[in-house]
Amino acid sequence: MKKKITVYLTPEKIYDYEAPEDKYVRLVIKGDESSIKSVAKLEKISQLKKKGVKVVFKIDNENKPTEVKNVQMKYKDRLLLEIGKDKEVRNWFNKLFEK
Repeated sequence: MKKKITVYLTPEKIYDYEAPEDKYVRLVIKGDESSIKSVAKLEKISQLKKKGVKVVFKIDNENKPTEVKNVQMKYKDRLLLEIGKDKEVRNWFNKLFEK
């Protein structure tokens, strides 16, 4: 009876991987979305599938850190930030909010 194994690889290492013949292999390829899409179309993947390897793709969202800043800002200051350098809008802002 063949032993089941799970192998985790990055898309860059898929070219060097050779599946063992004496085991049932589940190949998990982890990476960002663009690299997963490019690897999924490779001839190497179809060859592995023909050998009986189960190929699973996992999109790794940790590669794209999202930075959340909690900034306390007054509404008036936030409006000024959004206005930027538009002179006409800034003029109207000054008329409305400045004394």
